[in-house]
Amino acid sequence: MIESLRAAVGSEDLEALGKAAHALKSSTANVGATGLAAICGELEAAARNGKAQAAKGLVERLIREYEEVLQALEKTLVAA
Repeated sequence: MIESLRAAVGSEDLEALGKAAHALKSSTANVGATGLAAICGELEAAARNGKAQAAKGLVERLIREYEEVLQALEKTLVAA
């Protein structure tokens, strides 16, 4: 999914970007990653409103947050 976001923002395909952000928003909310889901919501809105430059910055934020969520999940799994 992250690669889809990178590709969509790189080609400024805002429709694909919005769809990918929406899908990721749903799945991240389901696992309790509310910060990541919120960024996805912002990204989805930026894509819908044609704000390509804002979307690029949001994808960068999203990737950083995604990496933090992955690290937290890995720590939880190791501790279990």
